[in-house]
Amino acid sequence: WRLWTYVKATGNGVDGSYETARVNERVPAGPDTSWGMYRQSMAAANFGVSFSTSRPTTGSVPPADITVLPIIASFPTTQAIRVTAPAGYEWDFEQVDFRYQAPGVGVNPLNVVEGAEADIPISGKPARPNSEPKNVLTMDYMQLAWTPGVKYGFACKIRIPMVPPTGSANQFTIEFGYNQDLEINRLEAGTAEAPTVQRLINGAITYTTSIIALAVEITFSV
Repeated sequence: WRLWTYVKATGNGVDGSYETARVNERVPAGPDTSWGMYRQSMAAANFGVSFSTSRPTTGSVPPADITVLPIIASFPTTQAIRVTAPAGYEWDFEQVDFRYQAPGVGVNPLNVVEGAEADIPISGKPARPNSEPKNVLTMDYMQLAWTPGVKYGFACKIRIPMVPPTGSANQFTIEFGYNQDLEINRLEAGTAEAPTVQRLINGAITYTTSIIALAVEITFSV
């Protein structure tokens, strides 16, 4: 996708993009495929995210717990999926801590996502991304097809930035068939709004005078 502007009267070009517009600002500029079209968009109720906290992950603050639930597919599919967090977020979990199974008899409690109705049919747990873009999590290999209308989900940990992104949308996206070129195999995609980051903003200090030896009233606001 490229954007160009022209003078209406003459048709002369004024400005334009040198590379494909990036849907994810953490992907380096260059020959990227950006955003491809999908057969349909997921209903808002079919894709959601929740957090244990929305405090920024700084210093000694550990990564937040994130639960991606529900994920409800509209088609039976074994296509690869991609879940992209807003730029600034980073998936940060140990592979053993990734949870993707529904509660059931004999299921390891450490793999359970409460509220899920079936296990995500992946052939193995995904690993956290070790190189950019670290806000992208992919699950490329399915051992069975997703069942339409069934509530799936997964849970792991993610690092929350100090501020939300300004160069891309502040939302999570999921794509079924993200690595396919033909539209018939790019089944559907959905979005879920990211929470407001819990940080103090608009801090200010005001004072009544700066004259030496005079009493001064200082006001701190946030």
